[in-house]
Amino acid sequence: GAPASIRSVFDLMNHSTPEAWEHIAARLRAVPAAMDGYRATLELGLANGRPAARRQALVVAEQCATWAGNGDGGWFGGFIKDATGAGADAGLQESLEAAARDAGNAYGLLSTWLSDVYAPQASESDASGDERYQAWARLLLGTDLDLDEAYAWGWEELGRLEAEKAKECAKILPGASFLEVRELLITDPARSVHGVDAYRDWLQSVTDEAIDGLDGSEFDIHPSIRRCDVRIPPEGSAAAAYYT
Repeated sequence: GAPASIRSVFDLMNHSTPEAWEHIAARLRAVPAAMDGYRATLELGLANGRPAARRQALVVAEQCATWAGNGDGGWFGGFIKDATGAGADAGLQESLEAAARDAGNAYGLLSTWLSDVYAPQASESDASGDERYQAWARLLLGTDLDLDEAYAWGWEELGRLEAEKAKECAKILPGASFLEVRELLITDPARSVHGVDAYRDWLQSVTDEAIDGLDGSEFDIHPSIRRCDVRIPPEGSAAAAYYT
């Protein structure tokens, strides 16, 4: 959603020079207006009888509260602490701190509004319906889907992947169930990566290997998108790995 997208923009920004931090400060100052615009969109949806799911609203409210902090800028306050090491002077640091506090407070206000105002008016159903699904498909995929065809293909893919999963499980622990294999992979020290830094390094090596193996073989990867930096997501982000 918009709150996650807006926060993640800062993950991708250059922050190695004072000039780069000036750009970050300008974008931080724009966060409250962006949150107001998102809220206005949700209010219009309510007015038109198109609420989102209540469960979704409450999860996003919790996510926003995690990033908002307690008047200290929250996640944004922690993010701008690197500015000093990049050469930001006292004036720029002060500007960043003020902008971070305003950004965090904007997330806090949205969190309160989502939980106290929006959620009581939201839908009990998690489903979006065909019309909204088609609109999002056009936005994200640039195409019009045949929903029945796409759904049937999805079930076929699930069956194919389940069969592949069974084959891999048999290679790891013949005769065992998926849950038994899963437990082994989670608990076996020889199959584990220990510590956050080791996990990040391992995932970076896997990513680099995939790019090197695919580029020029399966397809050409443009140099502008060939670099992929692995990072550990902040608290409140997706529980699973994701990419931007």
